[in-house]
Order: sequence, then C-alpha cells, then structure tokens
Amino acid sequence: MSRDVLLRIIGNVLLITGYFIMLWFNFKVGLTVKFFGGLLGLPFAIKCKFWDVVIICVFYGAIEATKLYQIY
Repeated sequence: MSRDVLLRIIGNVLLITGYFIMLWFNFKVGLTVKFFGGLLGLPFAIKCKFWDVVIICVFYGAIEATKLYQIY
C-alpha cells in the first residue's frame, strides 16, 4: 500500500469521525479533525489527477479554515 493511499484512508476516517464529533460533542474539535482529514486526502487526489476532488477539498478547507480562525 502506497503512502498516498494510506493518507487517503486515514483522511476519510478523520472526515467521518470529525463530522460525528462536530454533531454530537464539540463543534470546535470536530471541525479541526475534519479540516486535517481533508488535507490528508489531497495528495492522493493530486497524484491521480482528480482535479474536481482537489477543488472541492480546497473549497471546503477554505470554509473550514475561516470558521476555525473565527473560533480560535
């Protein structure tokens, strides 16, 4: 298993976990976990040239980063 695939798997798990944490426990912690999960998925999408996924991840990352900036 390549490093990109491993990062994608970890990133997807973090996205789901962060969403769960955000809804049921702590918004700030959940959003932080989701943000880093999205970042971990980017290398795989760039390597495979999934430019639509890259654009969506960057778009959501920018939204999450601005909200994290407001919170912290």
